[in-house]
Amino acid sequence: MILVGSKLLSEEIFDKQFACDLNACKGACCVEGEGGAPLTEEECTILDEIFAEVKPYLSEESLNVISKKGFFTFGSDGGLETPLIDGGVCVYATKSENGTLHCGIEQAHRDGKTEWKKPISCHLYPIRIKKLVDFIALNYHKWSICEGARICGASKEISVLEFCREAPVRRFGLEWYEEALADLNYIGSISLDPDLMDAAGMVEGEKVQIVNINNGERIETYIIKGERGSGQVCLNGPAARRCQPGDVVIVIAYGQMTIQEAKNFTPTVVFPDTETNKLSK
Repeated sequence: MILVGSKLLSEEIFDKQFACDLNACKGACCVEGEGGAPLTEEECTILDEIFAEVKPYLSEESLNVISKKGFFTFGSDGGLETPLIDGGVCVYATKSENGTLHCGIEQAHRDGKTEWKKPISCHLYPIRIKKLVDFIALNYHKWSICEGARICGASKEISVLEFCREAPVRRFGLEWYEEALADLNYIGSISLDPDLMDAAGMVEGEKVQIVNINNGERIETYIIKGERGSGQVCLNGPAARRCQPGDVVIVIAYGQMTIQEAKNFTPTVVFPDTETNKLSK
């Protein structure tokens, strides 16, 4: 486990790759499982307040169940959760023409009807939260119905933490998320967007020197691949303590050659967009 603030994160959240692929799973998480989506007391109150805006997105079958059970119910473990239709699909799920299940609460949010996106337990998935005595534990939940998401995540080179970015920021704040992404207690490295690596001719595992323009720090570490197309330049482990989010850095790779080769050598210099760190098109 890796400690970030008062949160304990499983290493799988950093190591495993994941990106939802609705074309593969058809929203199976809305119907599979032993119970509804876990809710907090605050979320139950919010559901009561926004139901009028969400109602038009729900089926008659869902509305009938809600009229009998209410906006939320108690699960087998005694916790609050969303009601299910005959023990199956969540009452807040809607079905598109191709049979894919979507969240009616989220659809209302996307249409500007509400400010609340959906229950945090759904938004964080595949990360699950468990409250301990002194900490909050965040674990990666592996579910067979999400095999398509693991394949998609691997193809896009997106970690669980990167995929879930919006939800942890919503739950714990941007500063905490950036610290988690920097992963101060993890083995050191620098995560780079593979687009930047390709443009500079760098490879994963290569030793590089990092020059921090803001504070003059110089450190040596090695490259690991970040999320392609993200513009990611993120120092991990102890190296992250030498930089702050927003610092301007130069990543330098070195090579060995003869004097004659050096005289004819032209280094590759990459200047990404100063706002996004992405390659300019």
